Amino acid sequence: MSNPTLKILSALIAAIIAALLTQPLRANPIFDPLVLTENSSASLTATYNGSPISAADITNTGPDSWTVNLPNTVSFTGAIVAWNESANTENRVFFAVEGDAHNVLSVNSDVAGNGSLNNGDTYVNAGTDSSNGGFINVTFNDNGDTAAVPDTGTTASLLGLSLTGLVFFRRKVC
Repeated sequence: MSNPTLKILSALIAAIIAALLTQPLRANPIFDPLVLTENSSASLTATYNGSPISAADITNTGPDSWTVNLPNTVSFTGAIVAWNESANTENRVFFAVEGDAHNVLSVNSDVAGNGSLNNGDTYVNAGTDSSNGGFINVTFNDNGDTAAVPDTGTTASLLGLSLTGLVFFRRKVC
């Protein structure tokens, strides 16, 4: 004689295993990072998925302006995003979607305005990459103006040293 409870338990276990095996797989989304770095008013570098974008794919179209071509598998959403540069200027990126330019973006730096993101922040979902189904997240780093900002600590110490030297020189001469 067989135990009816054991039969029901076996059938229940088989049903649970079958249900688990037929569930759709849920993968974590893929994020493809694009990092734009302005080094000066004539120099912009970019990396996509950690690899540098060729200089041939970055065109300087004028002071503080560039066009960047990405792989044909990239499609942007058509957004215009701005990162703050200073109190009244921003770095603006246009993610094109017109015609064959779905994989091209334009960068304009030192534009009047107050961006919604801070320098180094990441804009999420600027587009997609059909090669891996990933979403493109864009970070903008403006290193171009950091050299133009004086270092007050060093400036003050050099001024103090110069004045001390002048006082010492004046005592020797007089």
